Amino acid sequence: MSVAGQDDAVVSPKPRAMRIVRLPEVKTLTGLSRSTVYERIREGGFPKPVGLGGRNVGWVEREVIAWIEDRVAASRSSVR
Repeated sequence: MSVAGQDDAVVSPKPRAMRIVRLPEVKTLTGLSRSTVYERIREGGFPKPVGLGGRNVGWVEREVIAWIEDRVAASRSSVR
């Protein structure tokens, strides 16, 4: 059923704004300790933080979630 003047096409949801998460949330999301997060960054195996001014940093939430998804996918595809 159509409302007068509107298409029957599906309207895609509005994209979410980019969100920056701080270290405590990164630790909660990943289960990693602070030292392991920074070690993996040094090794190139974890997203780099974004400078927020002064000594404050945060991570792009979507990059952290993508990292988690990659870890899950890798663990599911490995031959045991």
